[in-house]
Amino acid sequence: MTTAADVRAALEARLQGKDLSYRWVYCVRTKQQFAGRRVFRCNVDFGEPHIVPYCATLEDGRLVTNLEEATMRCGREVRP
Repeated sequence: MTTAADVRAALEARLQGKDLSYRWVYCVRTKQQFAGRRVFRCNVDFGEPHIVPYCATLEDGRLVTNLEEATMRCGREVRP
């Protein structure tokens, strides 16, 4: 079962892989699903006051976000 910690670690790895500077990543499980997988809402703090929301899940261990899959939703409206 995928956990918020799993999704957070995958998102942090992606951000680090793109050499993006951030302060923290916080993910919570939602009631939403995408392709049969639980969707998590993650907030990333890129510095004051720039917090970016993401919808994310893991597909066979690979991070998938609403940036790759525009139809993914995680409850409240999230804009890329």
